[in-house]
Amino acid sequence: MGRPLHRLDSACLPPRRIAPAAATVQFAPRSCRYHAQHGNLDCTVKYVDPEGFKLGVWLANRRRRAERLSVDQRAALDALAMRW
Repeated sequence: MGRPLHRLDSACLPPRRIAPAAATVQFAPRSCRYHAQHGNLDCTVKYVDPEGFKLGVWLANRRRRAERLSVDQRAALDALAMRW
């Protein structure tokens, strides 16, 4: 008889998204490194850091969702000369 139709293999499921808190922890040091090298966080959306992380996309998303950031998250980005 085959497998029940309601069961899905993990290969069929969409890839998991990184939790917002985990993404902040992952990208915050990369933002600091970029700022140390360039003096701001004004990178293009296409910018990928040397380790392959899409820092430009992450920062663009922070700009687009600025109203949803916590006061601490926004202050941390402001301290790195974030251009909103």
